[in-house]
Amino acid sequence: MTRLHKQLLRAGLALVTLASVGLAGTTANAATKLGNSVPKSLWGTWYELNSQSGIMRVKLTAKTYSISKGFFIKGKWTPNWNGGKTYRLGKKVRDQKTFTISAKNNKKGYRTITARHNSYSYVKSQYKRMTSRYSKQIVLDHREMTYTNKRRPTVGDAYPSELAQYANPAKHFYDEFGIGSLK
Repeated sequence: MTRLHKQLLRAGLALVTLASVGLAGTTANAATKLGNSVPKSLWGTWYELNSQSGIMRVKLTAKTYSISKGFFIKGKWTPNWNGGKTYRLGKKVRDQKTFTISAKNNKKGYRTITARHNSYSYVKSQYKRMTSRYSKQIVLDHREMTYTNKRRPTVGDAYPSELAQYANPAKHFYDEFGIGSLK
């Protein structure tokens, strides 16, 4: 092989290496791209009965996210976990202040919301609007995974949950399950 051929081969290999690194970098950036608002299909106040700690409530608007667990007492929502804390949409996740949302749905159709409810871990929750697996009702499918500050998973959902909307949620949970109070 002549010297010119060796130089051309090295230049070609270097070009292929740079191109593959550039493509890999583009893919990583696209995967971490953040959205600038919550999709309208997810907006609303959604509820699910959680036998361990009462009722879970998720409230989504264009720029806010609220998640709490609690009960209806005298028809009024009374949180017993997370105090009904409302997070604002931000470019970075800040402890008990801001959350981020993925710019696009993942392959299964979920949007990922990342928030920090405390200083030692963060939660990635995935939401998708769909028809219930059990009835014909429209629900918000919810999956979540909790991570340590070192990005290690600590707790994951054993099963996905379905949150639903109700015209009068206090009455629904009282009538169906005898939970809470109306007056």
